[in-house]
This record gives sequence, C-alpha cells and structure tokens, in this order.
Amino acid sequence: MIRFYIADIPILYLAISEQVQKLRDKESEYQQYKNESLQKQVNSVIKQQLKGEITPEVANKRVFDLQMQLKNTEIKSTEQEIKYLNDSGNLTTLSLTKLDDINNLPTSNRYQSAIRESKQYSEAAKILDNTNLSSEQQQTALARLGISPDKASYYQVANDNDNLKTMFVLDAINKVKTQGGGFSDVLQLIAHQRTDINGKMIASNGVLDNLVDEGILTYAQAKELKKYKMVDGKLTAKRKSVGRAKAPKKVSLRKMSTKGMIKRAKVKGIKVPKLKFKTIKPKKLKVLKVANRYPKIK
Repeated sequence: MIRFYIADIPILYLAISEQVQKLRDKESEYQQYKNESLQKQVNSVIKQQLKGEITPEVANKRVFDLQMQLKNTEIKSTEQEIKYLNDSGNLTTLSLTKLDDINNLPTSNRYQSAIRESKQYSEAAKILDNTNLSSEQQQTALARLGISPDKASYYQVANDNDNLKTMFVLDAINKVKTQGGGFSDVLQLIAHQRTDINGKMIASNGVLDNLVDEGILTYAQAKELKKYKMVDGKLTAKRKSVGRAKAPKKVSLRKMSTKGMIKRAKVKGIKVPKLKFKTIKPKKLKVLKVANRYPKIK
C-alpha cells in the first residue's frame, strides 16, 4: 500500500502538472500535423478540378468543408516562436528569439544604432508582408522587435518606389478633400509624410516632383518643402553640409498660396515651417547664331 504524506503533495502536484503539459504539447503537435494534412487535401482537390476530374461545384464544396476544419484547428505558439501555416499549407515558425536579439543589438555609437535600426525595419517589413500571420501575431512580432505598428506601416510605404508612394499620397489627399479639408490640410499631410524613418520617407523629393506634375503643388512650393523634414512632430530644416555641429533650426508651418503669399495654418498640436518663396524672374536668353556646317540638300 502506497502512502502519501502532506509534505509530498507539492511534489505530487508538480509531477501531475508536468504530465498534463506533456499531454497538451502532444495534442498541439497532433493538431499541427492535422492542419498540414488538411491543407494538402485542399491542394489535391484544386489540382483535380484543374485536370477536369471533378466539377467546380464539387471542388468548391470539398474545399469549403476542409477549410472549415482547418479554421477550427488551433495552432499554438510559444514564447520562443510563432507557429503558422505558409502558402503551401506547411507548418512554419517565426523565431521571436531572433527578433529579441535584433532589438538588443548595441547602440553605443551612431554606427551601431544605424545597423540596429536597419535590421529592425528590414525584419518589420517582412513581418507586415507575411499575409499568413494574423494581425495579433504581427503585433507580437513587432513588439519583440521594438518597433511600433504605426512606424512599421509607415516604413512599409516609404520603402516603395516614388511612383507607388505618389499614388499613396494622392489617395490620402483625395480623402482629405472628401472630408472638407483645404489646402492647409493637404500641406499638413504632405509635411507629415516628410518623416524620415531608416533613411526613407513617403513624401520624398521625387514624390514632391510628381505632385507638381499633378498640379497639387507649385514648383516653388515643392522646392521649399525639400529643405525640410519632420522630426518629432515638427518640420525642421535639413542640414545642408557636414561641418561644425549645430542644432537644426525648428520652424512652424504656414500655408503656401500659389502667388507665394504665406498665411498661418491653424493645426492643433503641430508646429510646421514658415516657408518663404522667392519670385522667379525669367532670365533673358541670348540667341546664338550657329553656322550651318552641312550642305543644302538639292
């Protein structure tokens, strides 16, 4: 006969807890393999439809039934990794430990800080581009990277080419106008998109040039905006050259008219620059007479 004493209860409880956890791990592993099997069956049904072996109606019903089972199957992640199914239906992991390592890189000097930031946003872009991750999983991964979702989303657009970024800005401007915003609101929007993250900004110089072509800005307005970037919610003059270190001059934003006149834009909580424009006078061009070097064709 086995006897248990009160002193043995904590040990007994610990042993039972470990056994329960092992059973849960095995169940989780089984569920993951089940997910893989279900996804393979979905792919098989799609191939059968493409070969004409089954009708589209039958294929849709089978795929629907399989996806319902897949939806109800839980994939559990851990503190060290996120588990998910890739495009092929195979179980894949995203290492959270790797993201911790990137976030904990040294930042003793500018070079080390730049390397850390570069790796952070490089991984952040991969996380947001991974459509197989849920929104909750993406937020968890970004948090381990030390990057906010807003900054990661901004960088994702800012890292695109100028043509795509121009489309993004135009859509945002149309939204502002639809909501009754005026030119000062449009200018405020563009100014905020001059935020520099990891060497990228949405309203880059190339995008400003495109906005001139679209008739949103004048040439003078775009030229003036290129002198500034947004820093901590304030539009700040960019450094022109590398020399003796000086604090960048901070300015407050004012509304630009097409005639070069400037009025203060009333925007709560944000200071942006006083933009000055010089009237550009066309220079007189001298007509040069060029000798005809080629004989006339009779």
